[in-house]
Amino acid sequence: MEMMIDFPGGARVDAHFGDLTLKTDQPPAGGGEGSAPSPFDTFLASIGTCAGIYVLGFCRQRGIRWRVCASFNVRILIPLREWWARSIWRSRPRPVSLRNTCPP
Repeated sequence: MEMMIDFPGGARVDAHFGDLTLKTDQPPAGGGEGSAPSPFDTFLASIGTCAGIYVLGFCRQRGIRWRVCASFNVRILIPLREWWARSIWRSRPRPVSLRNTCPP
């Protein structure tokens, strides 16, 4: 399988893989229409969802029903700081931190 990236217009950039399409757009302040998440937001979401599938697998492997995890408010939080998002393009990349709220 391959992934094809195309440019449907404006500040939109789409990724096509298999039968799926991931649409992105810049916010109005970045020259787009805000019709979809920005590529950078999608990048951060991909890190969070990758971590999330491991959390889900951890629970399943140990026979922990997801309702139990949800009742403990298991979440993965990616703190988004405006300064971090702006500065990544001006200097070296900054570390991405993930916080979980799993019970002890």
